[in-house]
Amino acid sequence: MIRSVSVKELEALVAADHPEWDRRAIEETAKEYAGMLDDRFDEPLRRYVREGEMAELRHGEFSLYLIRAMRKNCSYLQAVVLMDAYLKDELNGKALILRRW
Repeated sequence: MIRSVSVKELEALVAADHPEWDRRAIEETAKEYAGMLDDRFDEPLRRYVREGEMAELRHGEFSLYLIRAMRKNCSYLQAVVLMDAYLKDELNGKALILRRW
């Protein structure tokens, strides 16, 4: 669970990633992220939201920077969500990270 970043701040990140989404979808996604993201992302997300700094986080064979590079420079938030899936279930998370779209 993320504590140092507000749902409103997460809404801004989601809206930047998905400008075509309606307000309700953005709000619901931000609430979901606030409740589900591993607390290891608390500090990196706080630094990103408040200072614009993309803090690195590594686990196993992946890092946030590597995920962004592999996913053709996806957003920082998208990399966090993919890394979160990997932290919770390495096999499924790896499949999501490596998936082509």
